[in-house]
Amino acid sequence: GSFEGRMRSGAMPQRPGFLFRTVAAGLLLTKACFGSIWTDGPLLHAIQTLPLFNDSKYFVDMPAKADPSEIAAAWTRLNWTGNASELSTFVDFWFDPPGSDLLPWDPPDWSPTPPFLDTLADNRTVQQFARALNQIWPSLGRTVSSRVLQYPARHTLLWTPHEQIVPGGRFREFYYWDSFWIIKGLIVCGMVETAQGIVSNLLYFCDTFGFVPNGGRAYYSTRSQPPLLSEMVKIVHDALAVNGCADDAQRFLARAVPTLDAELRWWKINRDAADIGSQHLNRYDSNTTSPRPESYLEDVNLAASCPSGNVPTLYRNVAAGAESGWDFSSRWLRSPNNLSTIDTTSVVPVELNAYLLGAELNLYRFHTILGNITAAEKYCTAAQLRYVAMERHLREGGRGWHDLCNGAPCSGIAASNFLPLWILVRPDARLLLNISQEDLTNAADALYESGLIAVAGVRSTTLHTGQQWDSPNAWAPVQHMLVEALLAIPPSVSQGRLLGESWLATNFIAFNRTGIMFEKYNAEQLGLGGGGGEYVVQKGFGWTNGVALTLLDQGLRPSTLSSHSS
Repeated sequence: GSFEGRMRSGAMPQRPGFLFRTVAAGLLLTKACFGSIWTDGPLLHAIQTLPLFNDSKYFVDMPAKADPSEIAAAWTRLNWTGNASELSTFVDFWFDPPGSDLLPWDPPDWSPTPPFLDTLADNRTVQQFARALNQIWPSLGRTVSSRVLQYPARHTLLWTPHEQIVPGGRFREFYYWDSFWIIKGLIVCGMVETAQGIVSNLLYFCDTFGFVPNGGRAYYSTRSQPPLLSEMVKIVHDALAVNGCADDAQRFLARAVPTLDAELRWWKINRDAADIGSQHLNRYDSNTTSPRPESYLEDVNLAASCPSGNVPTLYRNVAAGAESGWDFSSRWLRSPNNLSTIDTTSVVPVELNAYLLGAELNLYRFHTILGNITAAEKYCTAAQLRYVAMERHLREGGRGWHDLCNGAPCSGIAASNFLPLWILVRPDARLLLNISQEDLTNAADALYESGLIAVAGVRSTTLHTGQQWDSPNAWAPVQHMLVEALLAIPPSVSQGRLLGESWLATNFIAFNRTGIMFEKYNAEQLGLGGGGGEYVVQKGFGWTNGVALTLLDQGLRPSTLSSHSS
């Protein structure tokens, strides 16, 4: 029969009336019924390898107009022979546009003139820049359509109990580690309620999955992302306390801590590195041996060049690289210019262990606040054991740190080698781990001598490979962590200021020229967006805005403007 007749095989079925489900049941149903049409199977393969769309993420973000089983049956009946326009018609018939299940949302606590702007009154140009950054938040606000709760199996989008602020561009949904810097920026702008909602979403996901998925899509549930949830709980708790809401802060902490305990258990059990490092250290991994649905074509093409022929292991290591947040970097590659040599699961990454050390220290503090002394002592001991293991296996002769590759120090120079400073400069870390000022100063000196620092920021690594987490790209979260660390080491304060002000300058110059805050920048040229990787540079951009606002709030100014007022 006709094409439409073969697709319909009769009239489109009437949708059942709204069936109320509890929030948790809705999300669990999404997991249970999550149709394979978006994760594997002949329809996905046809759409992604033709390819029908320029970006592999486009199709997997399209909500279905009917249940996946019905669409799969229609696809079988179609008996597709490779005609592109026929495939396009099929997709248009059965799917809605990507992002149509996320609705715009205006955060109620957003103000066009947050009090923070008054602190910038001495420099009108800087104040206008900050005002423009604050204006971006409402454009990144999203609420999940009720249809996701009503028909969870028809969406890859995961339902959230609270609204979200998304990174921007192709990143339509929330992402785990991005949220930390978004929250930092929201709090600077007085949006504590919105920030608390984002953290509550992440706690909810952790309660539901047992860990926080990489992002707000069912296809991200094979992996997590850098574990910064305890950092987010800490800054929201402290913001509530500072705002005179001590009872709210205490209640928020009491609600969060059991979930944070569970998340840390998940990392310890599912991401241990006992076989490649130490029982007190962890690594990135994933529980998939298939192409990432959102990068399907890229992964399938990569597998075609896989030298070992061990394609399932390749896919696992690629997804593990995505879990790291550094997707991708020469850090994970046995041969720095060949992505098919990716071996993420053989690396003990120094920054992951620093984040987990920070989480253990945070949980020591939280349990102390809540009066759980036995639990607090357990985390104090865990932090001390991890720190000893980091010093033994990941330390570079009292200078910086390094990753461990197959049991030996990795040779690459990366910004991540210095991220332990972000945790170790904190007063609680210095006290509990007995860290000397000299130790911190030596590590800071090693950063200056590393060759990573350029005119517009700290490069991700010293290697130019075409991967986006290598040279010359610089990323907002890394700049923030290093600047914050250097500002806490007295001999390094001026270097920290210099670094923060050159980063603000590159943000400011690019924004003035293009009206865009980029996802990443070129460290070697002021005002230039970054490149490389699997997709074009994205604009928005949640964590870049959050870091810029945080640095401005700390009294730093773009280096091009810091010497004069306008």
